[in-house]
Amino acid sequence: MASLRTRTNLSEQCHFCSLELKKIRDTKRSQMLSNNRLIVVCDTESPRLSPRSYLSNLTELYQIVNHENLTPFELDFVLDKVLQVSSRRDHPPMTEIFMSGLINKFFNLGSNMELPQKKVFLQILENITAADAIYHKELQKNGIVQFITQCAKEKELIPDTCGCICNLCLDSPEILSIVMKSKLLNTMIAMYENIVDIPYTLIWDIRVIVQSIRETSILSDFVMLAMNLLDNSDESFKYKDVMYIIIGEICMKDVSLLQPFLKKIVNMIVLACQKDSSYCTVALRTLEVITLKTEIPNSVSECIRILQIEHYSTDLTVKEFLLKCAVNMINMARTTELPLTLVSQNFFYSYMPRIEQSHHEKEKLLLLEVVILCALAFKCEEECFLDVNILQFIALVPMNNTRLVVLSLVLLQKVVSRNVDIESYVDEKLRMWFDKVLVSKQNNTVSDMAKALAMHIFIEDQMAL
Repeated sequence: MASLRTRTNLSEQCHFCSLELKKIRDTKRSQMLSNNRLIVVCDTESPRLSPRSYLSNLTELYQIVNHENLTPFELDFVLDKVLQVSSRRDHPPMTEIFMSGLINKFFNLGSNMELPQKKVFLQILENITAADAIYHKELQKNGIVQFITQCAKEKELIPDTCGCICNLCLDSPEILSIVMKSKLLNTMIAMYENIVDIPYTLIWDIRVIVQSIRETSILSDFVMLAMNLLDNSDESFKYKDVMYIIIGEICMKDVSLLQPFLKKIVNMIVLACQKDSSYCTVALRTLEVITLKTEIPNSVSECIRILQIEHYSTDLTVKEFLLKCAVNMINMARTTELPLTLVSQNFFYSYMPRIEQSHHEKEKLLLLEVVILCALAFKCEEECFLDVNILQFIALVPMNNTRLVVLSLVLLQKVVSRNVDIESYVDEKLRMWFDKVLVSKQNNTVSDMAKALAMHIFIEDQMAL
């Protein structure tokens, strides 16, 4: 027993408890963020209490607040204790009654609170609105909108005010409408002379609201806001990743709003990839959405830049996103200029060994798709795509990828229909690939295409069927 009382043992126990609490807090934070909600995680959060002691603590706090003349010290004490309780996600029954009573008392004291006390109260509101909408009616009855509007005028309170706005807007269309009509976020952003100082919660609010609305007029305001934040900030601006998420959300809803800025957005994303910025992957995800929705300006030069970056990149995720963007750009191209340029610049000479040697299935498939789509994009009588033996890439297409098998058969069909002499381009690998297509369990459409091609593509001794 003596050993249990030693300083070392106590230190180890404290360290262990601290780690356990950290795990709980980190899990809680990740759960909140996964639902777009914001929460204040209290470092001083007490260990798990029994329901009886938990409720007795709340009752004691409620009785203190009921005093007619509450001293500043007592108010600080109660606010701190309620903040610790508010960040819990496992309230025992009846907690809401006490919490609602405490919140009502705090609202009555609101005008007399000092700035630090208002800050703690806002953190309490942020936490209780993060869990669900159970307190919303009570909060609206107590004038929550007027309170957060008043707090938004104080620069020190903006981060915590934004946490409340975020959680309230997710559950209350009425509050969302009020926040949008009053342009509260714009007012708060205007209070920061230096963009780098804008708090994370304010940027997050923009994201949440953009996800929640569809009105073009409101979204267009946020486009300007996002572009200003990206334009006027340097690498020290920590939240560029969220700004690109916001742009991606707007693009999904109405890509036409981004048309005046597309050239600039694409250029910024490509530069971010060249610099290997921390937000590169998020920016590329946004570029993938943009290229899927519309043809970008200067698509030929931008696609070449993208494929050049992809060639030298060592990050597999970045490579995949860049190739997806290239595939989208080739699909979106209204003319044959892009595929012709890629072929004429011998982009695909290095692709054959890369595909054969790569251990990453996604990378191989995307490289194949880029090549085959380029071959399909322009007229076969020019025969320029045959200069790099693009037909040989077909032999690398796996049987389990129906989309690429169909594209490959369409390409062969196109070559035959133009009476292009392909005899010199058919090697043993392509023969074997075609054999596999004929005997594999493909759907009826693919099977019929393959049989039709087998009837008149490969004449005697050209392919062993």
